[in-house]
Amino acid sequence: MKKSVALLAIFALVLSPVTPAARAATYTVTTNADSGAGSLRQAITDANAATGSHTIAFSGAIGTINLLSALPSITFTPVFDLSGATGTVSLAGGAMGSSTVVSLDGGAAGGTFTLGTGAGMPGTNELVVGDTGRATLNVTNGATLDNTVTRIGNVSGSTGAVTVDGAGSAWTTSDQINVGYSGTGTLDIINGGSVTNSWYAMDIGENAGSVGIATVSGAGSSFLSTHGAVRIWHRHAECHRWRFGNPGRRHARGPIWQRYRHDEYNQWRASC
Repeated sequence: MKKSVALLAIFALVLSPVTPAARAATYTVTTNADSGAGSLRQAITDANAATGSHTIAFSGAIGTINLLSALPSITFTPVFDLSGATGTVSLAGGAMGSSTVVSLDGGAAGGTFTLGTGAGMPGTNELVVGDTGRATLNVTNGATLDNTVTRIGNVSGSTGAVTVDGAGSAWTTSDQINVGYSGTGTLDIINGGSVTNSWYAMDIGENAGSVGIATVSGAGSSFLSTHGAVRIWHRHAECHRWRFGNPGRRHARGPIWQRYRHDEYNQWRASC
């Protein structure tokens, strides 16, 4: 009797269905429509249902996606592949938030993603711009971005750029900003745009071989670090700058750690 029970237990174990692990898939965006087949909304919905790590690939001339409502919150781990897009992919009229790490990449060719009028990325976790390739993120026309850790130019050979442009365009981050982590990173805060780091530091040119440049320029433009510091890693980065525009037309707060002179152009810099 005991042997029969044991055998039944073994058969039950062998015959029990095994749920396969989610495999990485690619969901392609081919239209700027708010919804339906080939839309960004549909791609996010399908990838959320699949869970895991997946790629959202943009293909063709997408242009501006005018949202009629907020997109579903992203719960999978996405890479937004901009390499197949013709021109800039723009988001307007609604929000796209994520509880996971979001990577923007464009391969060797590069690609640009723009948050425009009425758009935002609220409550986003870690953000990577230029993960292994080239990518640009623009925050313009009053758009907003809110996330934790940021890496601009993540790995060696990658290039990332973030521009916060115009009055009302705002980026709030609650953790470290790496401008040039191991690759090349650029941050431009211009024409009244603002960046607020509410907890940790901004590091410019962090690891060996990295290049980091951060610029604040134009009337009303600002960078505010409420708890942390701006750290310029002069020991091992190839090139790193912390640059202001015209005197009296910008402000920045928070300690700056560096060893370089303040030249006549109001720019902290190393030899590049």
